[in-house]
Parts: sequence; structure tokens; C-alpha cells
Amino acid sequence: MDFIFPEILEGWPLSFVMESLLYTLPAEPELPEFCELWCAVAGMLLGLELPMLKGRSRLQYAEEKKISAWDIDMVGEEKKDVHAKERHMYEFGPSIQEAMFRAVNFESEWDIRQLKTYLKKEQIRSEEFFYLLAKANIIGSRFQEADALIRQLGKSSPRGKKGAEVLREMLKWGIVMADEPEEGRGLFRGNGMPPISQTYVRNAPKIGRNDPCPCGSGKKYKKCCGKS
Repeated sequence: MDFIFPEILEGWPLSFVMESLLYTLPAEPELPEFCELWCAVAGMLLGLELPMLKGRSRLQYAEEKKISAWDIDMVGEEKKDVHAKERHMYEFGPSIQEAMFRAVNFESEWDIRQLKTYLKKEQIRSEEFFYLLAKANIIGSRFQEADALIRQLGKSSPRGKKGAEVLREMLKWGIVMADEPEEGRGLFRGNGMPPISQTYVRNAPKIGRNDPCPCGSGKKYKKCCGKS
């Protein structure tokens, strides 16, 4: 993806960068990969320092000016055909793209609720929107909401059905991880795989040296079974 850096540094909006990138690929990526690509490219546009902002990133400039980074020439023209299954995530308005990015990357429940309301109000059918919103719900442990979105996506195109299969696997792992002790959880991202290692979880409370010995002798633990 190095070749798109000049375009990003020149201030190209997300839609232009995405279309330029997709033009170089031999085939359109599958739905999960496409959505991950949108997240990755959006993150670069937000975080890279830009000459047009005098060496500041969009995030840094937005913080200084108390505005949204997504309003700094971040997106192109919004696509008006809101009911198309093929509508790309980068063709939505800046506020919707920002909400989706925050929902997926920062587990923002407020943004998830806003997106859910927008989905119903505008009758959105975009497969990318469904996929990303379902993933955000899985990450946020909103499993019933995720399952409903996955079911709808599974009734869509062959591309949508493949995306729904990936999400179902993520949902299974999400439910498994939610049942783990808090210390042992590691929320997955990206490919949906669980963490390789788990934090050790103590099965019983730690016994202090001055606590009563659990053997029932009446002595302090350090004077009884806790002797070295």
C-alpha cells in the first residue's frame, strides 16, 4: 500500500484513495477484506501528518480547531443511492463514516446506536454497512443485535453471504470470549481470531500471611500452613 502514500499526503479524500487502490487490484476484494481496507485507509488519512496542514495530521488539526477530523476534506461526494447493496462505506457522508469508524475501532456504543437508528430510518441496504455494524456489535458484546444483522446480510448477494459466514465465526468467538473471566479476555479484531495466550486467572482468593489459615487450626496462615 506504499504507493498510495503520495495521494494521501496530497490530501486526496478517502473515496479517491480507495478507488485508486482498488484500480490496482486484479479483482475486487471479498466483503471482509474490503471493509478492513476501508478501516486501514481511513486510519492513515486521519493519522498521517500532511503538508497542507503544515505537518499536522487531521486528528491533530481537528483537536486544535475543535472540529471533526472527518470534516477536513476527508471524504468525497456522498453517493445519493442510499438503497444500493453495492454502496461502498466511503460513499456515505462524513458523519456516518466517522460513526462507523469509531464504532468498529473504539467500541463506541453511542455511535452504534446512532448507526442503528440511521439504518432503519434510511432503509440502508449496503452490505459493507451491514458487515461493519455487525462487527462493531460483536466487538461490543451486543450479540443479539449482531446476529440480526448477520441474518439480514446472509439474505443478500453471494458476496454478502460470504461476509455473513465470516461474521458468524466471529460471533461464535465473541460469545466464547464473553464467557471467559475478565482478566482472561482479549477482544479480537481484524481476522476475528481469538488471542493466542490467556492471562492466568486465580481460582480462589489469595490468602494473606496474616489471614486465618484455611486449614481451620485458628492460627495465622504464616504461623501454620504458610511456613516456608
